[in-house]
Amino acid sequence: MKKLITFLILGLLLIAGQVFAVGYHGTGLTPADSRSSFAAGDSWLAWDALDFSAYGTGNWEVILTDSSGNRARGIAGVVGTGETLGSELAPTSTCTDPADDQDNTTGWSPSNATLSSVAGGYNGFALLVARNAGNPAAFKGFSTVTGRLLRIAGRAKQKEEATVQMAISETGDYGISIAETTWEAPNDWNTQKTLYGVVGSDTAIYTIVWVSTTNATDGAYFDDISTKQVTEPAATGIHILNGPGGSEAWAEIDSSFDYNNIVEIEIVPAATAQGVTLNGVSIQ
Repeated sequence: MKKLITFLILGLLLIAGQVFAVGYHGTGLTPADSRSSFAAGDSWLAWDALDFSAYGTGNWEVILTDSSGNRARGIAGVVGTGETLGSELAPTSTCTDPADDQDNTTGWSPSNATLSSVAGGYNGFALLVARNAGNPAAFKGFSTVTGRLLRIAGRAKQKEEATVQMAISETGDYGISIAETTWEAPNDWNTQKTLYGVVGSDTAIYTIVWVSTTNATDGAYFDDISTKQVTEPAATGIHILNGPGGSEAWAEIDSSFDYNNIVEIEIVPAATAQGVTLNGVSIQ
């Protein structure tokens, strides 16, 4: 009996070792939970509620797949030191600035809207986006680099009952969004929304707040709007290299890879994967 128990224990340890050896394979993931970045010098794998720090100490191959089967791949580097944000890209020293609240709308441009600074915001003043035609919006353009991860956060409050949206967009009105969230504006400031998105173009990108309404007097209030580049991943993320001991960049990114629609993550021992094809990806 003792021999049988010993055999079973050794068998379980062997199985556990094999499971660990193949690394990680996650499918059916929620793309909005990605906190990954793909720009040269700012490349990493990170995910909300997933911890990849165990793979920052070994020689691991990371392969990401989007919903259309396109892939990005690279070698795991060091573990992140904690999510760090860059400078403010949304309007500053204005009624929506959480760091410097001022009674003005400087930096915001209207689309089908009249913009005004009003008292009674979450943090002093707030931005009123009032309809004058179509669906009213306010936006602010800025420049960035393809593959960089951006974070946008903010609050909204109803003027009249209305659906509102906050987004990082490729147009200055309701258009192609890199990341967006839509919700029914509450009658208080208690709800803060935060979302992440990766830039797919070097062209101008916009911070946009939008109100879905066709009523002539409708609009909504917005406050504490902040858009920043993420410059360092969380301590549960890992930097990505273009080869063992290489520079910080993904080794390969398919031309049609959708940064904001990742549904599968594979992490395998790089030494094991070299010279073979894994799900259509040639590991060099």
